[in-house]
Amino acid sequence: MNVTQQQINVQRNNVATQNRGILSGSKPLRAKSRTTTGTIKQNKYYKPRQWNSDHQICGDREITSNGKPLYKIADPSTLDLRAYVTGDQLPQIKLGQQVAVFVDSGAKNYRKLSGTITWVSDKAEFTTEDNSNKR
Repeated sequence: MNVTQQQINVQRNNVATQNRGILSGSKPLRAKSRTTTGTIKQNKYYKPRQWNSDHQICGDREITSNGKPLYKIADPSTLDLRAYVTGDQLPQIKLGQQVAVFVDSGAKNYRKLSGTITWVSDKAEFTTEDNSNKR
């Protein structure tokens, strides 16, 4: 019985030693948790409500690195449209010219937006489809 009691005491001492090691690590972990929580609050991302998110790069709750983009966003009050025209339409286009742009707005409906021509490429680009007869 005396040997058994000694073994129990040795085990208790071993457990107490292990507990001290585990518990001594709790303070640094709590401090790291507070720092991480502060960093998360500091680095929250808010996108203006009126802006459109064209493309989400990171998923919700995904961890990312510094400098990595989360979304591609656009201010809808200033959108850029790249349009391709045919060679016979080119002489009708001038920088600064006001234009009407029609975008889909439901089935067989279009919404008319106004725009300004701000750039014309100095090089011809090949397109796979002739859109000259389409609206």
